[in-house]
Amino acid sequence: MSYKPSDFFVGVGDFFGIIMPGAIATVLLAPTLESLLAAMGGPRALEGPGLWVALAVGAYVVGHLVFMVGAFFDSAYDRLVRPYFWPASKDALFASADAEKKALLGSARNHINAYKFTKALLSFHHAGAAAEIARLEADSKFFRSMAALLLMATIVLWSNLGWGQAASLIVLFALAFSRYAERRWQSSQTAYGYLLVYAVAPPKGATKA
Repeated sequence: MSYKPSDFFVGVGDFFGIIMPGAIATVLLAPTLESLLAAMGGPRALEGPGLWVALAVGAYVVGHLVFMVGAFFDSAYDRLVRPYFWPASKDALFASADAEKKALLGSARNHINAYKFTKALLSFHHAGAAAEIARLEADSKFFRSMAALLLMATIVLWSNLGWGQAASLIVLFALAFSRYAERRWQSSQTAYGYLLVYAVAPPKGATKA
């Protein structure tokens, strides 16, 4: 039986948003995890194939936990960042894309937001455009997870950190969060731009409402 890349359900967003941050966290937590494993009767040290299997499993599991924490940053983005830096009332590209979505969907226009609608539409008709948006989303998810990891590290290690170390972690967290917000903004703006292009020049075979 032959396998294709599509048979493995790890997308670019999963790799950058879950596995990579999870691998970083697993490496940092390796001494603690190894001691815990030994206390439970497991081997005191892993090596060879066992080490790589443990790293892969740890990266996936820990990455999901970090991803869950990072998901809370979406609310901060929606409620604090976007209204002050990129308010919807001044986002002409979003307004145009939302109007186009409503025109295409008609009575079903309130069932899905403009961004999700655009992603779904492009996945059917513009593979290249969908890939570009997926790349921006992957960047956003990676930095969101890194911001979550840095925040958790700062909280857990706070009592053992010097002022310089604490300040460095806080600065890194702020930089990671700002990059997450900027990449998320760019992904939505890119998607809306492609939706407007679709409205002007739909691909062959596509029908408009």
